[in-house]
Amino acid sequence: MQNIHQRKLLTRRVPVYFGVAGSRNIGFIKAISAEGLEITSKYCYDPPARIDMSISTDNGQTDFHGVVSNVRRSQSQEVPGAIPSNEMTVDVIERPRSYLEFLHDVLEFDIKSRHDKRFEQRLRVSFASNAELLDEYTHNISVGGMFVETPRLLERGSLVEISLLVPELMK
Repeated sequence: MQNIHQRKLLTRRVPVYFGVAGSRNIGFIKAISAEGLEITSKYCYDPPARIDMSISTDNGQTDFHGVVSNVRRSQSQEVPGAIPSNEMTVDVIERPRSYLEFLHDVLEFDIKSRHDKRFEQRLRVSFASNAELLDEYTHNISVGGMFVETPRLLERGSLVEISLLVPELMK
């Protein structure tokens, strides 16, 4: 299995449904390669669980299977009020053609769309979505944007007004 640092970190949020024995949880692909992927979610399975996964692509739904090789559970006291987000590394054991085509499309999009250097930075961000105020945290940030993980799906291209809370500037 590739080290996660050898995988491609994604700049866009790609949902993945996963589970064991018919259960269905949602997570998001954080990093991906032909050999496997890393999923962030509030749900996770311990190694060596065999899980079923499903992603939606332009060509329909792609189903594939993998084995959990590593889990990193979040520490809820790490950031007060944050939604727990676990990370689960999964070795893909079946790579249907549609998975490899999806991988190619995602990586091609990612390469074309990223212009600015990104910095791994965890900052609190507040924004309004569907008449509710959300408090979340960035994972990385650049001049052109930021990645904020949230359990709420926003439509691609949605305009949101955000407040970025930078501790050094609040002193």
